[in-house]
Amino acid sequence: MSENYKKIGETALMHGPLEALFCCIGDPVVGNPTQIMIEDAFEELGFAGRYLTCTVTSGNVKEAIEGMKALGFAGGSVTAPHKVEVIQYLDGLTESARISGAVNCIIRDGDKLIGDNTDGKGFHTSIDLIKSVEGMEVLVLGAGGASRAIITELALHKAASITIANRTLEKAQEIVDSLSKEVETKLSAVKLEE
Repeated sequence: MSENYKKIGETALMHGPLEALFCCIGDPVVGNPTQIMIEDAFEELGFAGRYLTCTVTSGNVKEAIEGMKALGFAGGSVTAPHKVEVIQYLDGLTESARISGAVNCIIRDGDKLIGDNTDGKGFHTSIDLIKSVEGMEVLVLGAGGASRAIITELALHKAASITIANRTLEKAQEIVDSLSKEVETKLSAVKLEE
């Protein structure tokens, strides 16, 4: 279990007999299955927590984060379109969130809300079960938000090189230019031909 998830558990335990509160913020979130999945997991684990799905419009992200703090939320998740905007309202970022430039999870650490990005971590963990990415040459198709998070995580775990193939070369090159300042992995961009 990662340190971040241990902190969530510790924060939840501080709530005592009251249920720990978590939420998903985004717009739209109607039909998002996360609430059901998370609450089922809480029940299976015997964890006294509630997970709420909250529609938050772009003009209200700051207020939503302030509300999470004021109401003692233990954490939550962030979905479109707020993964980048939310950064400015958090108290800190994990290395993955800082480098990828996006947040999909919020973790309470004492009185602070810390942003994390687990999109790439899930991918890396799946690959790492089979083979370490350290020293690997990797090709990533696409240059969207999920690709950027995956590229960040692979670079943080010492992939030797990562080539980003995208239909729009400029978008892939933007990732190369911004991440090259942060990681040692050799990054390159190529145009993906149809």
